[in-house]
Amino acid sequence: MSISIIRDRIVSSPSTTVVAIDRSTAISGLLNMTGTPATDVGRSFFAWPGLDSYSNDNYFTPVTPAFVWGDTVIPGERLGFAASSQLTGNPSASSLSIIVFLTVFCDNAHDVVIQLLQEGKPFPAVTITPVDGFNVPLPLIDGTMTPMNEPVAPPFNWQTLRFYSGTVDVEDSTSNYSAVVSFEGQNYLNQGSAPNPAGLAFVMDTYFIFEVFEEN
Repeated sequence: MSISIIRDRIVSSPSTTVVAIDRSTAISGLLNMTGTPATDVGRSFFAWPGLDSYSNDNYFTPVTPAFVWGDTVIPGERLGFAASSQLTGNPSASSLSIIVFLTVFCDNAHDVVIQLLQEGKPFPAVTITPVDGFNVPLPLIDGTMTPMNEPVAPPFNWQTLRFYSGTVDVEDSTSNYSAVVSFEGQNYLNQGSAPNPAGLAFVMDTYFIFEVFEEN
């Protein structure tokens, strides 16, 4: 028996991330390759914390996540985003385990769901993030997901980076899969004349681990 590990890293950028009016529309656009690319809004506020890899990373090519949003920033706006890691199945494998690591920045608030989709199947094979008793996703939540007034003094919600890891085993290791991460981002309402930028940045590392039996 041997172990085969495939590593994949996706970061927020216009080339990886789809934006839409909500989560389901973003996922649909991503999977159908008809979605609208998210807009790189840059570091719209100088105090935003940044996500970055080490310059001498020895597993992944160094890459910097972009701050993304829609093509305009509207006070009180809520948008959906989606991106995915792709896996080609291994006919020689007897099992497949998947581990995800996610780190997220958002101004102002967001929620997130990570699901594994099997090629040719209409519904997710499994949701890695929490679900309720009926297997309905319960998004991980960062902040108040309603268009409240922007706080005028710290601590601000965007000052905190969120991280998450999860793992799942699947029975069919021969099929192709997509590990889809989806967000809804909430921008708050202006308070007076203060600037009110919005942005989402993330990095998700996915490890696809095959167990392969070798013939003697």
